[in-house]
Amino acid sequence: MTRSSRSLARALCALLLVGATSRGQDALPDGQALLKDAAGYDAALEAPLRLGVYMAGVRNMGTATLEVRRAEAPATYALTARQDMRLGRDRKTGTEEFLLDERLALISTRSTEEETKAGKVVKKTTTIRREGDVWIREVQEEGAAPKTQRLTASGPMYADVPVLITFLRKADLSAPGEWRLQSVRWEGPELRTAEVRIRVPAARTKVVHRGREVEVTEVSLERVGRDVSTVAIDAQGNVLSLKLEGAPVSMVAGTEEEITADLPPAAPAVEPGVETPLECVRIYLEVLIQVRKVDALDQIVDWQGVLEQLGANDPNVAAMGAEGIRAVIKQSVGQGEPPFTPDQLEEAMQAVTLTNEGDDAAKVTLVGAEEKPFVLRRGPRGWRIVGLPN
Repeated sequence: MTRSSRSLARALCALLLVGATSRGQDALPDGQALLKDAAGYDAALEAPLRLGVYMAGVRNMGTATLEVRRAEAPATYALTARQDMRLGRDRKTGTEEFLLDERLALISTRSTEEETKAGKVVKKTTTIRREGDVWIREVQEEGAAPKTQRLTASGPMYADVPVLITFLRKADLSAPGEWRLQSVRWEGPELRTAEVRIRVPAARTKVVHRGREVEVTEVSLERVGRDVSTVAIDAQGNVLSLKLEGAPVSMVAGTEEEITADLPPAAPAVEPGVETPLECVRIYLEVLIQVRKVDALDQIVDWQGVLEQLGANDPNVAAMGAEGIRAVIKQSVGQGEPPFTPDQLEEAMQAVTLTNEGDDAAKVTLVGAEEKPFVLRRGPRGWRIVGLPN
């Protein structure tokens, strides 16, 4: 494996990852059309939305809640979003208050964050407000002078996920199609024109939500140039889940008790055993050079064993659990530049060194990586990798 355990931990601390690209600039209808009869306050949005945050769809790593109430003019809605995230000994909590107009566009927001890293607490407050076409942002970190920016940009702001989720709760999603929300957003020190795309499929999908089968509309929510999420919404307009494309982290709605508990893992498929340590390593390398699909790793890797290896000196990694490690490694393996071509696989296998350590244990090393062997054990289903080069 080419990433260190610390890199894996850092990759999981952010719920919303960046990296999606725009899917074209063709003309699309205005997403505001989804808010039919939007005038005035909609009390139906007051039902709290509580979400558990899960690693690999199983291990609970925090909660998020959204609460809506009536605001004083000129705003229509006051939206409060709270998060409480943890990974090992590190923790991040935050509250964000949004004031929105009747079409759920941002008027102002104030967020407070408290993050604990290696025992140190860092606090930060950020406020953004609109005055005509002028947007003002102030960032205050504890112990430092506030930083204020005033920038001019026309158009509404729909950059924040809590706001977009609330928008979908109110939107009319009865007809399939694709819509565009024009927006602005902060990118570092700059305020730029942004775009949000909403895609509603023609067919509904049956999913299992907390043990029961539900028919949902799986809406694609793309913050163009940033990320793409799939939001599952039932026939009553309830948001049931949110999954970020390309990330092992998801959100699942539930009660106050449910959102703090782990979810039961899906029953794993029983894979046939591998007869030799060298065959395990060959399969791993074939995944690495993209000759095999990444799911082949489930046949040759003991994920609990790899968790114990990578988490031995890093409690944040240990906190991921075996399913979390499995999701992150399967996402990362094979995405970088292959170390050699498929034609060079046989040459690479000829140069490996196999060291048997009894009948049921072995190590396999590659040329140039003698200090970083594959560690393997034999069990009821054949040989499995319990330690990766790291």
